[in-house]
Amino acid sequence: FFFQAEDGIRDAQESRGLGDVYKRQVTIPIFAQALRIAERPLFKMLDDPPFTFEDYSSSLWNVIVTMTTVGYGDIFPMTNPGRLIAFFVCIWGVILVSMMVVALTNFLQMDNSESKSFLVVKRLIQRHKLKELGAKLISIQMLRLSLIHI
Repeated sequence: FFFQAEDGIRDAQESRGLGDVYKRQVTIPIFAQALRIAERPLFKMLDDPPFTFEDYSSSLWNVIVTMTTVGYGDIFPMTNPGRLIAFFVCIWGVILVSMMVVALTNFLQMDNSESKSFLVVKRLIQRHKLKELGAKLISIQMLRLSLIHI
């Protein structure tokens, strides 16, 4: 299956990184070239097209904008094969962005030892705050007692 590791088993450190997502971003230039090929016949027939996919940068821009589902509308495919490619680019972009969000969440999520360490540090901070509060209360009480006896 495409979303599993090659051996079917994920290493704990490997699954927390963004490496799998970056490996799949190689599809961006592939989709850009496919869109460029699909739109080429139309622009050879038109005398003065409003925009062209002859530049690789234009097709790359269109693929990135479509993958992120921004869709500015400044450049869009006009042929049916180009629209089909844009449809798959949009679906693949949603999958890719979802994978990036999951990978980032897994990367930022604490494992068991990190959460225990965080809990210990949190308790130490609370203990320190309680000691400071207790010292302030004792000093206020001592001040009141000394003012009463004067």
